[in-house]
Amino acid sequence: NDGMDHSWFGSSVSVSGSTVVVGAWFANNGSGALTGAAYVFARDAGGVGNWGQVKKILAPYGASHERFGATAVTDGFFAVIGAPGAHWGASTEGAAYIFRADQGGPGQWGYVTRLRASDAVASSAFGGAVALAGDTVAVGAEAAYVGGQERGAVYLYQRDQAGAGQWGQVAKLSSSDA
Repeated sequence: NDGMDHSWFGSSVSVSGSTVVVGAWFANNGSGALTGAAYVFARDAGGVGNWGQVKKILAPYGASHERFGATAVTDGFFAVIGAPGAHWGASTEGAAYIFRADQGGPGQWGYVTRLRASDAVASSAFGGAVALAGDTVAVGAEAAYVGGQERGAVYLYQRDQAGAGQWGQVAKLSSSDA
């Protein structure tokens, strides 16, 4: 943490093995208020038994009110960071970003891709929840449209689905009684 007041460090937390990812969606990274950040900590970084910060991750397209870090999940190899206020052009649809450990060099967490709903609409809060299991990423959008109404949905993405190394959308889930 950079010691910023009101950064909401800890607003999301995920741990896998010796890796911890912490979101701070209120952090200002210089692109404006509520841009957000995520911090990666590793066991034994800085000494045996120490949990040291190894990387501060910023949204590649960081814009004011993006809320990058509102949600975060890691499996130790990948980190998925939600940004429910992310902009796509003039629309605030939300996004989920995928980063990979050691991409760009040892100790780096390099940007892989930015996920978007196939039927994205403004203010759907896509990225308001994220989950990761193996080669599958789930992204929640609590205000997504289903049947013409804001009922919420979960979008599933799989690695290598849209080509080698790509993360392609494979399903949109919604409840039967929404």
